[in-house]
Amino acid sequence: MTAANLTSRQRSSETKKQRTRQALLKAALDLFTERGWHATRMQDIAEAADVTCTTAYNHFPTKPKLLLAAFTPLLDELAQATDRAIEAGHPPITAIARHLLELSRLARTHSTLPACAITALPEPGHHPAGTTTEPGQAHLLALLSRPLTDLIFHGQQTGELQAALPAADTGLHHTSALLLRALTRPGESAEDTAAATLSQLLPVLTTEPAQSHLCATIVNPLTGGGAIIDPGAGPR
Repeated sequence: MTAANLTSRQRSSETKKQRTRQALLKAALDLFTERGWHATRMQDIAEAADVTCTTAYNHFPTKPKLLLAAFTPLLDELAQATDRAIEAGHPPITAIARHLLELSRLARTHSTLPACAITALPEPGHHPAGTTTEPGQAHLLALLSRPLTDLIFHGQQTGELQAALPAADTGLHHTSALLLRALTRPGESAEDTAAATLSQLLPVLTTEPAQSHLCATIVNPLTGGGAIIDPGAGPR
């Protein structure tokens, strides 16, 4: 067999692997959206992708890792939007409000996302011996909280947000709070979920005088600039 033939077969094999991977990712997103996280089995995803269950596990050893791979492009978009906001010099609180709104929209559109991420959180004071968090779940939660953490840290660096705040812990806590709210209040709008999260976060980030000013200036971008997110108000 010539080197040229071997290379051609290798390319063909790689193309087939990529097609199988994409079929699995599409089937996973479709079924997760239709049936939910717990009701969707790896076997169901394999059948929808027209491959064997063994093939599915060869590509994705666990269901959380499959979900992580399926959602990574969307999470990358959130991270890139955060990077652009920082580079453009947008006010930190305005950028945070926009991010919370986009994250809330994503969580409302794909309810499987918060369901999987929340299961990566340990219960307070409850750490049974021998229990571990699935790596895919932990990574998913880390990706979800990174944009908020970055925005908080940037605001601290510019002196616009309180510097003593642990950015990573705060980003993780409030991202988790938004996801949990989206999961437990399915009838609430994305705008109200974002506003409620912001109302909890704002007192931690800013001083009292700044909060009064921000109540009158933070605009909900999804309404074309016509509505105010009032950090002092709860969901409607």
